[in-house]
Amino acid sequence: MFYAICEGIPGSSGPAYVIYKFNSLENIKECEAVNEYSIVYNGESPRQLVEFCSVEELREIAVAIGGDLTYISHQQAADYVHQAVVKKAKNWKPQEEPNMSTVHVDQFNNKAQKHEATEKKKQVRTRFRNDARIEVLKDTPTVREGTNRYRNMKVIMESATVGEAMAKLRALSPAPGCGVDIRIACDAGVIKLDWQEE
Repeated sequence: MFYAICEGIPGSSGPAYVIYKFNSLENIKECEAVNEYSIVYNGESPRQLVEFCSVEELREIAVAIGGDLTYISHQQAADYVHQAVVKKAKNWKPQEEPNMSTVHVDQFNNKAQKHEATEKKKQVRTRFRNDARIEVLKDTPTVREGTNRYRNMKVIMESATVGEAMAKLRALSPAPGCGVDIRIACDAGVIKLDWQEE
């Protein structure tokens, strides 16, 4: 069995590390999460962790998994990390690539966070009435000039109603606009609608 300790998605609020296990090295090549920063090693030779990682790296991984390694040696840190990886890794399967078939180390550490994730409420998308009049509040769009968002906001500002703006936005090429552009223009204080929601 081969194990991969992959970095989480940078800038996200997700886990620092994502852990996979593979039946062969060929399967590792197919996994998009494994890159040059991942730690890949043979489960039958956990001593490879000592060779591949410094004590500081092992401590960082262990702390992210939920342990505290302030008092142990390099070999003990590698053994601890390997035991945690074996427990928390999940088989990676190519057919589950979009789901990434991951085990997030935070799921084991924070039960409140896990409970919160199951209680997320579905957001209802705002719908605008086609006959709602658009009142322009600013002379120019508040976004950077030259972007698609700027172009879309200009189209909305030049329209008399939401229906007219939606028809013009959908006809744009490339990257046609949509109701989200109207919501952004409202939130930015560029326009105001007389009827906002249906």
